[in-house]
Parts: sequence; structure tokens; C-alpha cells
Amino acid sequence: MNNYVEELVEAWLKFNGYITCRNVPFWKPESKGRRQPQWGDIDVLGIKDDEAILVECKEFLGTKRIEEWPIELSQEFKEAEEVLKGKVKNPYGVPCPNLSKKKIKRLLVAVSPKNLKSYKDALEPQGIEVKSFKKVLNEILEYLYKHMDIKPGRAGKYGKHYGLIRFLITLIYYDMLK
Repeated sequence: MNNYVEELVEAWLKFNGYITCRNVPFWKPESKGRRQPQWGDIDVLGIKDDEAILVECKEFLGTKRIEEWPIELSQEFKEAEEVLKGKVKNPYGVPCPNLSKKKIKRLLVAVSPKNLKSYKDALEPQGIEVKSFKKVLNEILEYLYKHMDIKPGRAGKYGKHYGLIRFLITLIYYDMLK
């Protein structure tokens, strides 16, 4: 299913030189808190040079589970890394990129800004960077204005874009972003 946060985060990574893939599946084996194995997925995977970035996108971050959820998210990233580095195999022949020689970064992009600081405080000590979606969106708009020479009433120079990036270009052209 298309998700606007994932689509724009993927575009942001591409604008920053990453090759991307969305909804990368990985196998979550049986564990202490899980009675049976199941599938998980990384919302957006970005690869550039010797680095890979695993991105989890969240539209809403509640306040009730702030103590538990960072532990769950950290575990999810750890399990994904084990598959992506080849330590655990995806069953049933599901392909998975080999990132065994890449430095892996973890990133949470969250739309809800009210409690972002508390999530940063809980996640960054566990090696998970937290970025507000608003900041990602601002960086996308800066990129469009600067590198594509788009101005109100003038189309500028841009390549082949789809979905929400094309929509943002149209909003800039019609001078609808104030």
C-alpha cells in the first residue's frame, strides 16, 4: 500500500544520492517475546557507497507506550540487520539484499511533532536517529527550489518524477506553497 511518508522519505533519500527500495521483507524468528516466527519489513532501505540506511516511517507516535516501543523498534532493526547481513536467512526463497559489507544506520522518521523529543531521548542511545517528517519535507522543498530551478509560473528543469514529488512541483509552479 502506498504511504505518503514512505514515498517522500524515499524521494528524499534519492535526492541525497541513495539507491532505494521500499517495504523490504525480513524474517523475524521465534524469540522471548514472540511465540511464533513472522514477517517484518523495513519501510525504506537506502544504499549509498559503503553505507545502508534502514528507515522506519511513522505517521503517529503515541505517548502511552514510550517506555516499551523504543525497545520493540530497536529489536525490529536488530532482526532486520541480521537478515540483511546474512546471519539469518529469509525462508521460502524470499530475496533480500546483502548488506554484509555495509555500515548500517537506523532512522525513524515521524510525522507527529508533539512528543518527538521524548522519542529522541529514548531511541538515540540505542543507535536510532530520529528525524521529524517536517524536516525531511523542508529538505525536499529546498532541493526542488535549488536544483530544479522551479519558480512560480515557470516550470524549471526537472526530470522524470512521480506521485507526490510531481505534485509538489505543480504546487510550486502554481505558487500555492506559502
